[in-house]
Amino acid sequence: MGLFKELVSTFVVDPLIQKANNKKDARVSAEIDVERQRKWEERKRERDAQLKALKNSVPSVPPERMRATIQLNQFRQGRTGKKRVSHLLGDDSFVYIETGEDIKYSVDMILELPESERALIKQYHLDDIVLEDVAAHSEEDFIRLRIESEEEAEAKRDPLRREVSKQISANVETLWKAERRITRVGDLVVSPYSRDFDTPHEANDYAEKLKTKFLPEVRKLLDRYKGNQPIGTFEF
Repeated sequence: MGLFKELVSTFVVDPLIQKANNKKDARVSAEIDVERQRKWEERKRERDAQLKALKNSVPSVPPERMRATIQLNQFRQGRTGKKRVSHLLGDDSFVYIETGEDIKYSVDMILELPESERALIKQYHLDDIVLEDVAAHSEEDFIRLRIESEEEAEAKRDPLRREVSKQISANVETLWKAERRITRVGDLVVSPYSRDFDTPHEANDYAEKLKTKFLPEVRKLLDRYKGNQPIGTFEF
């Protein structure tokens, strides 16, 4: 009799409970999504206007050498969090909601190149050259991940599912630690090139890095490959 009850619970009752809980989650998400979409469109219009202004500020005369136009902007970005949805039966669940807005600071750049220099980048595959290779996630990111993981595990009523949730979270953290943020020459050539930061100080520092490190390195590469003849007779 105990085995029969377990089978009924696993294959009949639990799926019915999950189906009902999914419907509730869908209703909560639908109510949130309408307002989130309106705010997203409003913020996107503001951001698009900034990038359009950047393009309009580019000199109309075609460049004879590599030329960069850089601007610092600030824009609104939605702050997303999880809302716990309680259920009388089955595990509690979570839906993503917008909890507010943050001000972000961007470094926006348009990098122009004469056709001859674009051809050099393509011919010698310079777009694949790495300029910077850093960790993709900060310690603050990992702290937030661990807090959210604990909340998700705690929402599981069944001990086994709770342990599975913790293991999944541990695997995610391992993947995050392996992720890198890589900046290549080809990234800078994309128009416009943008990087976002939490503070104006970080944005200013990065703009300086573009001007004093990345762009001079690109210039050095282009000069090196101009008129480069890989074969022939050389004197040293």
